[in-house]
Amino acid sequence: EWANHVPNATTTDTNNLPDQLKPQQVKNIKKKPDDKPSVGRPFNFQHHHHVTVDEGSETGFAGLPPEWSALLKSNNISAGDVKDNPMAVLDVLEFNQGGNRG
Repeated sequence: EWANHVPNATTTDTNNLPDQLKPQQVKNIKKKPDDKPSVGRPFNFQHHHHVTVDEGSETGFAGLPPEWSALLKSNNISAGDVKDNPMAVLDVLEFNQGGNRG
């Protein structure tokens, strides 16, 4: 019974179709050899914080937003932890704030 539902050769033959229903041939679109993918410039970029490692500060960073300082203190992340792994600490802070640095 399934054989009744399988298209046969006449259903794929487009020669019998009116011109407006026949598939159109796609033109070959070739890239120029010098075409390089590009990324657009940032839109409406705003730089809110400039954070640097500061071994003399309580958190181990200078320029931290107040909520980040509070997050470090509440999670007992010391200036020594920051000194040993500053980029890992920044990654964790940005992850907790919903950002993505990398």
